[in-house]
Amino acid sequence: MALSDYFCHRCTIQRFSIVRGTSGEETPAWADHIMALPCRFVVQDERVASPQGLLVLTTYRLLVECRLDIRAGDRASEIIMDDLSTEGPFTIKAVIPRLGQNSQSHITLRLEKVE
Repeated sequence: MALSDYFCHRCTIQRFSIVRGTSGEETPAWADHIMALPCRFVVQDERVASPQGLLVLTTYRLLVECRLDIRAGDRASEIIMDDLSTEGPFTIKAVIPRLGQNSQSHITLRLEKVE
């Protein structure tokens, strides 16, 4: 089974930019950079003991094909799941290349939920 067969979700990658308004003012905005990107959205809950008691830490990852122009600081939004529900937006905190047997196989994006 090819790795791309596991990419059963879709998402939009957005990049921060400055847009000039109609009256010439500069306005910060998120612009769509890559749309309908095949991906796999992974949510992992981990129980951690702390002085305050047992905490549940949730981590979010997005797996995408390699050789894409995605950077830390970009944003993943409109993540469409199997049941057509959506998640996001998430800030991309790290871009981690993953190696296969002979070459890069995919990219793991470490995400942080935007509150």
